[in-house]
Amino acid sequence: MEIILNLNKKQFKELLLDVMVGTFVRGGVADALGEDWQKFEKLTDYLVEQAKMAGFNDLVQNFKG
Repeated sequence: MEIILNLNKKQFKELLLDVMVGTFVRGGVADALGEDWQKFEKLTDYLVEQAKMAGFNDLVQNFKG
């Protein structure tokens, strides 16, 4: 199933921030329970790639390490 959302830059930024915070919290809980926390990062990674492709480079940064 594919859902298309029409978001302006401000709305996309808020969605991206919400997903990132949610990923942080869910990942922390999963880690504390000994579960795989990395699976929660897939949606965040996808949205970051979409932000880059849309030219919203000011919303994302690449971190290595």
